[in-house]
Amino acid sequence: MTFDAQGHFIYDPRNAEGLQSLPEGRTVTDTFTYVVTDGTFQSVGTRVLPEVIRRFSSSHPGVSVQLKEAEDETLLAAVEAGELDLTFIQLPIPDGPFEFADLMHDPWVLVVSAESPLARHTTAPSLREISGLPLIGYRTCTSIQHIETHLSLRGLTADIVFRSDDNGTMQAMVAAGVGVALMPLLAVDASDPRTDLLPLNGKLPPRVVGVAWHRDRIRSAAAESFVELAAEVCDELHEAVPAAVAG
Repeated sequence: MTFDAQGHFIYDPRNAEGLQSLPEGRTVTDTFTYVVTDGTFQSVGTRVLPEVIRRFSSSHPGVSVQLKEAEDETLLAAVEAGELDLTFIQLPIPDGPFEFADLMHDPWVLVVSAESPLARHTTAPSLREISGLPLIGYRTCTSIQHIETHLSLRGLTADIVFRSDDNGTMQAMVAAGVGVALMPLLAVDASDPRTDLLPLNGKLPPRVVGVAWHRDRIRSAAAESFVELAAEVCDELHEAVPAAVAG
């Protein structure tokens, strides 16, 4: 099995020794599996990836997908080293031998306890007011660094009382009344009755979700299809954003 210049399979087993020795009239069924290795992070792994994998498995039954979940820097290093074909990533990405596709602009929301007076509001307070609230934030997530920089440039400092990289833990802390949380919509369980979501209406730039690959390596047809399906699923999620924020 070889690849052509476009990364498509060229599979011709007719010269294989096992087939050459078959008696006349006998047949054999041959199968193979091609692996697409993909990196992901928590919210994409929960909200995007399951549907992408379902559609991909249906259209590419002979191709398996192996996943690696890690921080952005680790995933990009794995792409550069050839350990991953693709990775979901938060844009912008640092300089390196990468190409990428922009998949989705994921808006930030303020997550508040359903019992908080803030839950009676229809939109989030100002950034200055938010910076004065006890805030639950991410520990190492790249996007929260952008948000804290965004606040700092406006002379604001977030009052972080708890940090975690687990979306469920952050939302549970909000539900318990520990504080409020700034989270990308994709990371939030909007159906949780213990919390309410307040849209920021452009007060913060959205988190940009993309997929990246090594620019100097040929992408197989399967990998290209995976990217197309990811874009398709993200488009559908983006269309559902207003309803999700409205509850």
